[in-house]
This record gives sequence, C-alpha cells and structure tokens, in this order.
Amino acid sequence: MPRPETVTCARSSRWPFGLLWLSVVLGLLWFPRLGLCQTPIACGQTITGSTTSSSQIVVYSYNGTAGKILSFALDGFGNCFNGDQVEADIYDPNGKLLTTLGGACGPQAANLTLALSGTFTILVHDSSYDQTGTYGLSVQAVTGGGCESRAIACGQTVNNQISLVSEMNAYGFGTGGGTVIFSFSGSSYGGAQFDLYNPMGNKVFTGTPGIAQNTNLAAGTYTLLVHDAGYSGTGSYGFTVTCFPQCNYLISPTGPTSVGASATNGTVTVTAGSGCAWTATSNASWLRITNGSSGTGNGTVSYTVDANTNASARVGTMTIAGWTVIVNQANPVVFVGHDIGDPGAPGSFSYSNGTYTVTGSGEGTDGSADVFYYACQTLTGDAQIITRLLSLQGGDPQLAEAGVMIRQSLDPGSEQVSLSVNASTNVIFRRRLATDDSSIQNSFHGTNYLEGTNYIWLRLMRMENTFVAHYSTNGLNWQYMWFTTVNMSNQVQVGLEVTAHHYGELATATFDNVSTGGLTPLPGAWRLPGPMLLVGGQNWSLAEFQRIGGFEFLLGGVVGDYFSINGSTNLATPFALWSSLGTVTNTYGVVPFLDARALTNNVLFYRAKRLGP
Repeated sequence: MPRPETVTCARSSRWPFGLLWLSVVLGLLWFPRLGLCQTPIACGQTITGSTTSSSQIVVYSYNGTAGKILSFALDGFGNCFNGDQVEADIYDPNGKLLTTLGGACGPQAANLTLALSGTFTILVHDSSYDQTGTYGLSVQAVTGGGCESRAIACGQTVNNQISLVSEMNAYGFGTGGGTVIFSFSGSSYGGAQFDLYNPMGNKVFTGTPGIAQNTNLAAGTYTLLVHDAGYSGTGSYGFTVTCFPQCNYLISPTGPTSVGASATNGTVTVTAGSGCAWTATSNASWLRITNGSSGTGNGTVSYTVDANTNASARVGTMTIAGWTVIVNQANPVVFVGHDIGDPGAPGSFSYSNGTYTVTGSGEGTDGSADVFYYACQTLTGDAQIITRLLSLQGGDPQLAEAGVMIRQSLDPGSEQVSLSVNASTNVIFRRRLATDDSSIQNSFHGTNYLEGTNYIWLRLMRMENTFVAHYSTNGLNWQYMWFTTVNMSNQVQVGLEVTAHHYGELATATFDNVSTGGLTPLPGAWRLPGPMLLVGGQNWSLAEFQRIGGFEFLLGGVVGDYFSINGSTNLATPFALWSSLGTVTNTYGVVPFLDARALTNNVLFYRAKRLGP
C-alpha cells in the first residue's frame, strides 16, 4: 500500500497578485535555485497536505526515467461548487507543462509516458488562487507490476483497503499465456475500481466489485491497479485470480534494487510450475547474468554489477520470467578534501575503482574544536551517508579514528554529528550541539571490526534536525546506535572523516560502497514481531527538554507502517483510554516523534498503535 505522509514542508508564496501568473509559468526555471521547499515524492507513494494561504504553491519533485508509464492521481478538495478546487500542474525536466489534474472539479488522474529522464516538478495550488483546501497526491506505475511490484499468483486471494482517497495500489501478475479469471469485491464511497494493464502499459479492462472478468492473456507481466473509482473515497476491496492450467511466474525480489558505485552481485529467485520454461536476459553491458539464464520450474538467477566509474548514476534492467527487474546504480561520490583546524601534517584522499583512500592527521573531534581531515560534499535538506570501512592504519594505535560525519560548516568549532570506529575497534557516536561547545559521545566497546575481513558499514541519517546512526556487518541488517537533535541549516557538509588523534602523525583509512544523497529506507526485514520505541539524545533534563521543545524518541519497525502515538500519565490506564499525541509514518525504518507536553508533564508513558497499512 502506498505510504501516507503528512506534509509539513509547504511554504506560502505571498507575491503581489499581478506577479502570480508569472511565478507559475516561469517558476520552474528558477525556484530550485531559490531554495524553496521541495518535497520529493516517490513512485508508489501517497502524500497528503493542505494549502493554508490562497496564494500558496506547494512544490513536489519526482525523479523519473524515460519510458516509464505512470499514473498520477489527485484528491483536491476546495470550493468545488463555485468552480474552484486544488489542482496539480505536472512539468517535465525542461519546464514543459505536461498536464493539470483537478481544478474546477476537473480530471483527477492521468497516465503519462515519461519522454525524458530527470526531475519532474509538480505544483499544487488553488485553481484560482483565492481559496484554501486539502489534497492527496499519488504516483503509481502501470507497468512491471507497479512501483512496489507485489506479485500475485494463480489461485491467490488478496484483501486490502484504500486508506487515502487518491491512493493507488498495484499488483503484478506474470503469466505464460492463457485464460485468467479476475473476480472482484469491495466497497468505498465512490466504489472500488480495478484496472488491468498489459506489459506495454495499455489497459486490458476495467473491473468493478461484483463481477468476474474472464480474459485471455498473452505471455508477459501484467499490472493490476486498484483505486477508488472517482478518487473520492476510501474502503476495503478484494480480488481472486483463477487460472486455467497454465504457467504462472513469480520472482523475488520484484521491486527496484539500488546499489552503490562499487562492483557487487545479487540473486533473483524464480517460482514457476513444473515444466514452465523461462529465460533471464540483461539490457546493459555492465549488468550481467552469471548463472540461470534459462530454466524450467523453480530456479535462481545470479547477476553481477560492474563498478560505476562514470560521473553519473545509471539504470539497467533485466527481464526475468517476463518480469522487469530494475537495478539503480549510484555514481562515485564527488568529494572535496579539507584539513580542519591545524592537524600538523596535510591530509589527502584519492578514489580508484570504487575505493576511497583517506589520510588525515590532527588530534581528533572530541573537544570543542575539531582537528582532522574531511573529504566532503555539500547536501541540502534531509540527507544520509553510507559507507563500508575496510581498514584503518597509522596514527595513535588506540585512538586513531575514521568514519562518516555531517557538519554545519568547515569551521573547527562547527556543530557536527559523526559515527566512527577507532583503532581499538570501538564504534563511537559523537556530536557537538552548538558552536564551540564540547562534543558529547556514546561508544560501543569491544567489537572485532577492522580485524581481518570483519568490515563495518556505517550509516548516518539527517531527518530535519534529528540525526540517526546505524552500523552493520553486511550493509543489509542495521543495528541502531543512537540519535541526537542538533539545529543545523538546510545546507550542510557530508563526508568521510579521518584523524590520527596525534598532532603531525598520519592515519589512513579505506572506504568503499560510499553513497550520499536523499534518505532511503533501511533495507532488510524488521527483526522483531512489533515496533520498538528507541531512546537516545542527551541527558534528559528540563534544560534539554527546553532546548529541543519537548521529549523526543524514535519509532523503529517495518518500513511503511503507519502509527498512532498514545500517551498516559498512568501506566495502569487501559490502552483504549490513552490520549492520542499524533500519528507518524515509518517511511525510512525509523521515524522521530517529539512530544511538547513533556515541558509541562512530570511523568508520561508512551505506546505506539499500528494503524496500517
């Protein structure tokens, strides 16, 4: 189910009325450089928001790939009876208007074939700029099984619900060809609608609850899109797929796979009936099938990804048992090196075939002014850095240190947050809360990381002013370390840090699988049967509550789950009577929650209640 998310990023554009239309027409050429708030929306996501000023324009960005066929849907509520409603204008990367959704109670959904790759921009606003209203905006793919690529099999029954008005759920069905019956049920305000698309993105049929659609399908992967018929209501639905004897193909994983710039490999599992033949091919020279190029029945396809030494990211696809498997590979991160403070010996860094070698001197980052070497780049807004630390040699034999860091500026006393490993193989989470303050740290002692091939992965995330640290032994299953709250501006420095922890000496660290950019969900399955409330931060005192505006904690759990956070002053109170403090969507595997009531309550207990999907 698409992830619901409440937008808090919208900003009001209070321009003179005479300049309003000029801003709409020309805005795409310059608003990214003005630093206006742009909220990214991902394929398969539903975002809800509101316009709080009649002239407000809310800006969304979508990173699209040429040839992709997408469905955009809008639930734009306003003064519709007076011909006025929230609308969404969709522009391509060159600033060309592609379509407008809503507006004067007009169309609420449209399918678009993307002619270009790049950043598409969606402007949401009142159609006449004289009203306010609420809206929901959704994006979904109509080919390849949809953005989530949730596979359905012959004989399977699916029961789900539309929880947001503009929401679109997608399912993939792979077949070797033959007769298939889809039977539908459901209820919502506008009535559930089921659209089946063929592998080329052409609609095969539209189904409604209470019917069974009998169709003869050619071989390929089909996409079933489920939504409210008028994008005007919510409700439950169900469907069953019944096949006459034929081949039905499933693969896992089905969703897009993202890898770093370094060489890597992966596998895809094929599930098929006995005697059902299939093939696996690749369309990119750097993405190669190494085993399982063909098979019958169940099997496994192995593939390798070459290191990306180009300046830009790239996308390749494989066709496996009729399914399209997308592999997104990042480009090598472009850093600039800096000696921070007076380290006593100049540092340096180099890059070769996916590996960064960083050498630094200095006395460390554990005081009120940092002295180390920093290979970094400038990032804006929510961001993250991920890497694997392969080795650390030289410098102080116990205290030399290497890791990842996000800092406000290159000034030695700048606010900063870092996650590092020292020569004693301790994992250290360190932060400076204000300029020239002493740093604060937590450490995890007694590891065997950096001994032999016991490499360690480091991940540091910025979610507004909340910074979250994780580490891993395989880059898939991440162990939560700690979090902190540090006020930083929208633009920060993100990169790799090395200190010899000794003036004039040098330490050298090697890193690979380095990636930076916007936030991505934590990979791997959630290891616990339910969510967990994660504590962190600093010494929780009244002064700390006042510094950050309340009590903050993290909710960790299954990516995409939607929760109500409830509180009570009495732990014995039945949970049904606990007050709701707010809702959160766990978009990235962890999500922060700040309770301002901690400023006035002496004691408060918290629980999380899963609402969906």
